[in-house]
Parts: sequence; C-alpha cells; structure tokens
Amino acid sequence: MKKKFTILALSFLSFAFWLAFRPQGISRSNGAQLTSNYTGAPGFSTCTQCHSGVVNSGPGSVAISTNIPGNLYVPGQTYQVTVTLNSGGGNQAKYGFMLAPMQGSTYRGILQATDGNCFVESGGRWIVHTSAGNAGGVPTKTFTFNWTAPTSGTGAVTFYAAGNCANGNGGDGGDQIYTGSLTVNEQPSAGLTSVQGPFISVFPNPARDFIQVSAPGHTLASYAVYELSGRCVQSGSLPALSEARLEISSLKNAVYILIVKDVWGRISAERLVKY
Repeated sequence: MKKKFTILALSFLSFAFWLAFRPQGISRSNGAQLTSNYTGAPGFSTCTQCHSGVVNSGPGSVAISTNIPGNLYVPGQTYQVTVTLNSGGGNQAKYGFMLAPMQGSTYRGILQATDGNCFVESGGRWIVHTSAGNAGGVPTKTFTFNWTAPTSGTGAVTFYAAGNCANGNGGDGGDQIYTGSLTVNEQPSAGLTSVQGPFISVFPNPARDFIQVSAPGHTLASYAVYELSGRCVQSGSLPALSEARLEISSLKNAVYILIVKDVWGRISAERLVKY
C-alpha cells in the first residue's frame, strides 16, 4: 500500500510540475518559457501555437512604428520601436506580444528593453512582454523599446510581431491574435548624413525614361541612384552646370534614392519613382 501511495504521490507531483511550468502563450506568461519564434514571420508560427482562434479574424490589429526617418536606418544607430495592440473596441483584460527583426531567417540588429514592460530573450533574437507589463483594461496597449541597427551592407530588415488581446480568463481560448510587420531599409549612403539641404529638384517624378535634375546656385559634379536596399544601380559624372538630363530607362520600375553631389562636395538626395 505504501509503495502504491508513493507512486501516486510522485505522479501527482510530476503533473503539478508540468502544470506549473508548461509553455503558456504570451497572454499569461512572462515570456521566459517562449523558446520559439511566434511572431508570424515567414516559416514561423504565431500565438495560436498555444491559443485557439484564427489569426487576424477579429476587429483589432497589431501595428509597428519607429522613429527611423523615412524608414532609412543608419547602421549602428539606435532607434525607438513601438508595438501597438488594438483590440478593435473592447477593453481586453491582458495584452501580450512578441517581435523579431529579421532578414530572411536571420535575426538582425540588437534589441533593448527600456522599461519593465518587456524584455529581450533567446540570445537577443526577439523581445516579448513581461507579466508586469501585460495589464489591460483599455482598448489599446503600446510597448516601446529600442533597436540598434545592424552593420553597414545589411540592407532591408523586417520587424515581425504577433500580439494577443486576451480575455484574461486563465485559459487558452477566446483570445484575439493579430500579426503585423514593418520593413525598414538601410540608408543608401553614409554621405546622406552630411546633406546640407535638398538643393535639387527632379522633374518629372515619377518618370519613365528621363529626368531633369535642377540645382539653382550649384554646379553639379556627380550622381548615384540607389535601391532602397542600399545597392547602387546607376552612377556617373554630371556636366559642370546647374541642370542635367539623366536617362533612367534601364532601371526597373521601383522607388529609388537619387543622390547628387556638387563641385564643392555638398550632397542632396531626392526620392525617385520609376514606372
């Protein structure tokens, strides 16, 4: 009888241990047990791994925003990132999220928690809410933290986030799961940091085959056209005049950054749309 009681006690303790430490979804966990990427990035799951429901089927949303000017980051610079969970009108009991900055399947940049509402885990690959920071009772909830951009030449990075607008009933059902993403691009040239004002104008813009670059009061020297990923796709010298005609017919239809330098080394940049 004693042996049977011991076996039953051990079984109960094993179940209690599993119940206490099983993976919980981000609406109830402090994030420490989230050892997988649940951001909804391509090839990865979402909060529905632990919570029932259909992703993005409710009235709410997840939005990602940054203070990166023009969504063009400077390598090595630190920026603020905000994740906003919107329940769609209801005052949800709890809110949780996970975000990862990625390029393909590679994690890019360095995440830093700036308050007690979220923390970085899994070797810095993603950031999640804390149990102290997931309180609800409001229709929207924001989480703010920092991201230091990766090294030069990285190119475009996409922030993927999944959020849970939870009902706080202690179970895994009845919660609203949403996903969102935001892509930021590397600033095309370090020289942009020395731009002394937009002294050029471009016409037409959008353009198909040719553009006219005008820089009153400046003597043009050279130009370069960059993809938003940071790759230079066209460059050359310009006549020592204040105006120049450039052919862009060989460029594919896309958005570019046109950088022009004058003979005194001053730089100006303009967004260029090729169609």
